[in-house]
Amino acid sequence: MYLIGLRVHFARHPTATLTRPAATLFKYLYLAAKTLTAELESESDNSEEIPTEIINSSFCANYPQKRGNYHCGLHHDPCFTLKPKRYNAPAMSKRFLIISIVAVVIVTAAVTAYFTYSPNAERVAKFRLWMQNPASHPDWKLVAGSQCGSAPFIFPTDGFPGFLWGDSFGLRHTHQGIDIFSGTEAGVTRVISAYPGYLTHLPEWKSAVIVRVPSDPLNPGQQIWLYYTHMADRFGNSFISEEFPAGTSEKPIEAGTFLGYQGDYSGDPNNPVGVHLHFSIVEDDGTGQFKNELEIENTLDPSPYLGLPLNGYENRDRAPMCETTEEQ
Repeated sequence: MYLIGLRVHFARHPTATLTRPAATLFKYLYLAAKTLTAELESESDNSEEIPTEIINSSFCANYPQKRGNYHCGLHHDPCFTLKPKRYNAPAMSKRFLIISIVAVVIVTAAVTAYFTYSPNAERVAKFRLWMQNPASHPDWKLVAGSQCGSAPFIFPTDGFPGFLWGDSFGLRHTHQGIDIFSGTEAGVTRVISAYPGYLTHLPEWKSAVIVRVPSDPLNPGQQIWLYYTHMADRFGNSFISEEFPAGTSEKPIEAGTFLGYQGDYSGDPNNPVGVHLHFSIVEDDGTGQFKNELEIENTLDPSPYLGLPLNGYENRDRAPMCETTEEQ
């Protein structure tokens, strides 16, 4: 017997995160529900009782699939029942009722467990607290240009890293970078480059730039790419520096170069994201191009590059901070 499942729909930035095991559980519950629904729809839901007396030929016409149970005369002659039969509608209704009750129990338990025992719940709660009142924990705010110990990158903007690399956004998407929230309006908080490289602003990009780093500072000789996005307002008006207009290709920049401002562009004016910078480290495809940034398998954990606990699989409860911060 299959279980009824629940498919949870998330916003672009959910208020709670879902771990991979939990995501797998929800996925299989959803598939089980689809299978069970198909089974229910394939069954008949008739509730008519077939009389045991003479049944005229119209019955044979209306229920041709039941001819095997009746002797039907030719040319509209009466047909007589060989075996009276009743469609089992009451049993079907009882079955459906039991399944519905089980479904409600499972869904309630799953939702309760999800929101109560999410492994990242404590960290997300700290993020919510900071967003509501940044002054309550000024130490949780990271500063643009700060450098943690001997980490090679400087921090690219002011704010709280609310969502980390590896955080789950629903059933099919795992966050492939970090989202840094300033707590300000769009177009206010500066974004700077975390490391030197060669900047490209593709013509079709409204809010993003990407910087090619020929030699990974942690893996010399390997090329990587640094991706910065959401630098536009909800309508797609760009906040990217005028120094890098659309179409810019391979322009050399230094660490700390001004790139633009945090924005809330999502591609849909009716569904903007919270004001933040999305920053990710993207692998090279081996031909001098960047891989698809939307897949976490194509990105690198930014923790060692920034010297901060930015891995969502490992950091479950801490606000990402550096114990020793040096200004560059």
